[in-house]
Amino acid sequence: MESGASASPRVLVVDDDPDVLASLERGLRLSGFEVSTAVDGAEALRSATENRPDAIVLDINMPVLDGVSVVTALRAMDNDVPVCVLSARTSVDDRVAGLEAGADDYLVKPFVLQELVARVKALLRRRG
Repeated sequence: MESGASASPRVLVVDDDPDVLASLERGLRLSGFEVSTAVDGAEALRSATENRPDAIVLDINMPVLDGVSVVTALRAMDNDVPVCVLSARTSVDDRVAGLEAGADDYLVKPFVLQELVARVKALLRRRG
């Protein structure tokens, strides 16, 4: 690995839709992030504990283990990685459930990539 690559913030992107996953991966890479991916909640938990990303972008509706369960499990393991949840669910109850589970931000689909990048950067700044 090149020395410059390790200086880029590492973001784990988790979504079961291959088109969304590829789009997010490409957009975040072009924005200067080192990106790893997972397609379900169980894979996300493994990757988050093994690879220790700097931030996680996480879909809510996924097979095996949903996004709220992933965040709950991470927080139960004292993993304080910043998490931005993505969801097509727009109700206040859904947003509150994601945030109360331990997510740091909640972005409703569809969204503009520029806003997601800004939110991830803000989460990383706060983590400092």
